[in-house]
Amino acid sequence: MEKHSLKFHFHDPNSVETTADYILTILIQANIGKMEEAIQTFGRQTDHLNQK
Repeated sequence: MEKHSLKFHFHDPNSVETTADYILTILIQANIGKMEEAIQTFGRQTDHLNQK
């Protein structure tokens, strides 16, 4: 039996810049917790180094 592959085509009426901005916004919102944790960790490490 021959195996068929699926092909998807999407039409995006937005400009490349608008689409990139939209995707970036989604990714930032999805990772906001990780970003906040990284900033806090960096701040604690910096405080620790400054106290020496």
